[in-house]
Amino acid sequence: MDVNQLAILNTFSQITTAAAMLLSLIIACAAIDRHQRTARKAQTATFLYESRFDKRYIDGLHALRAIHLSGKSFRRYIFPPQTLTSQESKERQQLVYCLNFYERLAVGIHHGIYGFVE
Repeated sequence: MDVNQLAILNTFSQITTAAAMLLSLIIACAAIDRHQRTARKAQTATFLYESRFDKRYIDGLHALRAIHLSGKSFRRYIFPPQTLTSQESKERQQLVYCLNFYERLAVGIHHGIYGFVE
């Protein structure tokens, strides 16, 4: 082999190595992206499944509905006067838990933890 053939083989070897590295980088990025999507779907499924059985959340929804149907102002629960009855105090705690639940959901969606929309 002469010098030109060795130079061509060396160049071909370097190009092949670079192409293999580029291909492995693309495959690794695709695998990471797929893993993130799968994790997001798993987190979403777990969140939705657990929320169905969260007694405090369900109680909060019932309290929210009861307050709405009673005609009372929600302002009374958000900015309570000094004299809340024990029932209103309990409803307020349930309402706050329900609102915190929705805040957790909104923050999770905003930060990409939950994948409700692809």
